[in-house]
Amino acid sequence: MDWTTVWAMVGAISTAIMACVILATGIIAFMQLRALRRQQALVAFERLMAELGSEEARRDRGLIHDKIAKTTPLSEWDEDVINAADRTAVRLDRTGFLLLNGLAHKEEIIGWLAEMISSMWDNLEPYVLECRKQEGRRNHGHYFERLARDAKKTLV
Repeated sequence: MDWTTVWAMVGAISTAIMACVILATGIIAFMQLRALRRQQALVAFERLMAELGSEEARRDRGLIHDKIAKTTPLSEWDEDVINAADRTAVRLDRTGFLLLNGLAHKEEIIGWLAEMISSMWDNLEPYVLECRKQEGRRNHGHYFERLARDAKKTLV
């Protein structure tokens, strides 16, 4: 065996070893990204639950349920109800943004909160549609509406 063959074999072996190292590095990076994604989803879930379960959020939803119904004209809503409606629509719009963009586990959260989301949309739809007529609010509640649509599908 001459030196050219030996160096060719050494080069081939080192190339094979480097390929294994790169493959292992890729696998480890993939596993770390999956773990990071799960952690990100958990953080998003905790923040959503903190926001949706806050005293103010529960009070707002209670006020909406108590003071308005799907048939109550918007013109009869008092200032407290309008403020609660706006805060609730914004909260659920943010929730929809996170879920519909894959930043939290959509199926689990929608499955758990579907009835509340659907009920809130039924009550707040006239308000959201009216807000969209205002300059600068044309997309108001867009994610909330899509979230409610998905929630209603799980209730059927």
